[in-house]
Amino acid sequence: MKFFIDANVALAAAGQKTGASRAIFEAVQATGWELQISNYVLREIAANLYRFPPLAAQEWPALEPRLLIVRDLTSFDYPAVFSPGKDRPVLFTAAGWSDVLLTLDRQHFGRFFRSGFYSLRVSPPGDFLAAERKAGRLSLP
Repeated sequence: MKFFIDANVALAAAGQKTGASRAIFEAVQATGWELQISNYVLREIAANLYRFPPLAAQEWPALEPRLLIVRDLTSFDYPAVFSPGKDRPVLFTAAGWSDVLLTLDRQHFGRFFRSGFYSLRVSPPGDFLAAERKAGRLSLP
C-alpha cells in the first residue's frame, strides 16, 4: 500500500515518539508500506520544523529516509472542486501516486475522510490504523 504523508503527519511523527503518526513510520518495515512525500511537502516541513519541540528537529533526520520522494502534481485530469491553494498540490500529488493520503488537516481535507477523493482514500493516521486493526489486517501495538 502506498501512503502520501502530509507535512502535519510528518511533523507529528517527528515531534512525538508515540501516537498514530509515528506508528505509521514505525510500521513500514513490518508491513511493506511505501511512504511517499513530495518536494512541496518537504519544503513545508522545513519551513515549520522550528515551530515544534526540539525533539522534532532531532528525530526528523531519522524519519526522512523512510520516505520516497514523488513528483509534485499541480493539476488533475478529473474535475476537482477544492479551493485551498496551498493544499491543492498535496491532494493532487497524493491522488496521482498513492492509495491513501494521511493527513491531520480536518479543516481542508476532512470532507474527504468518509468519501475519499476519486480512488484516493483520505484519513488521519489514527483512524486509518484503527480501521486496519478492526479489519484484521494489522497487528501492531
